[in-house]
Amino acid sequence: MPMPLYIPLAVFLFLVLVSSFDDFNSVSIYAPGEVKADVSFEAQIAAEVYNGETQYCNAFRVYLAASANDDLSNDFYDSDCYLLHEHALCDASISIAADHVSYQNTSFTVSIPSSIGPSGSNYVLVARTLQTDGSYYGASLQSNVFELTGGTGKWSAVQSQGYTLWGADGIPCSSYSCVRNCSNAESEGTASNAQNGTSTYNACANSCPNVYIDPSSTRGGQPTATLTMPTSCSLQATATSISEDTGSAINPTATGTKPIAGAAGTSAASVLYGPHKSKVTLLSIGVIQFLVLVGIH
Repeated sequence: MPMPLYIPLAVFLFLVLVSSFDDFNSVSIYAPGEVKADVSFEAQIAAEVYNGETQYCNAFRVYLAASANDDLSNDFYDSDCYLLHEHALCDASISIAADHVSYQNTSFTVSIPSSIGPSGSNYVLVARTLQTDGSYYGASLQSNVFELTGGTGKWSAVQSQGYTLWGADGIPCSSYSCVRNCSNAESEGTASNAQNGTSTYNACANSCPNVYIDPSSTRGGQPTATLTMPTSCSLQATATSISEDTGSAINPTATGTKPIAGAAGTSAASVLYGPHKSKVTLLSIGVIQFLVLVGIH
């Protein structure tokens, strides 16, 4: 008896679903598999970021994203604080085209304070291309999930519920433990108040060292200004960036060009984050849809 047409079709659709699911693990930042707290390490960005006209692009920012749930794809980590506030795009490993910014193994060096959270495979680096008014250009870029050793911090009530504190653009990671204490005092076991940024939480957070969360901002607490043309730079000159703690200059090292397998797609300048979503949940939905499809026929 010949096999009904819908059976191979359903199998094909399921394989497409699984293939798409694997794409969720996109890696654009290459970090070590294990990172020791309070010790500097190097990572590289290899990606193309598209979002139309690039004339106002001037820098990129590097954040740390953490999750109390260690069963997440890297795509579902949200930024908690910044490790590198601004790294100028004046770098020999970065090229700016009319409609995209290309990072070709662009190196940067950061360190993660031990107070950020507990040890474990719960951490991801995130990068954003910035425009001169502080707004985001294109999609965010994520690293592989890596293990932090030597962590001394504890998850807050908000983090344990799968939420991320608002204001990553204004929170240096060296002060994140202070801000986390503000969220604990404000939330009293619930995520809504601290995550949405009440006046009490904002006032407490802004009293932490080097923290400034703009309560009127819609871009992660980042103060914004008028778009202006960035200062021109020479790739022969040494590009500098501002570290999150001391404001000292960091000289980025350009590495060899790496073939870029995929480019980050167009994205809105700002993203409203909700609770973390699990890879397992997404795959379960796909399996259910597959079974329903087979059952119907």
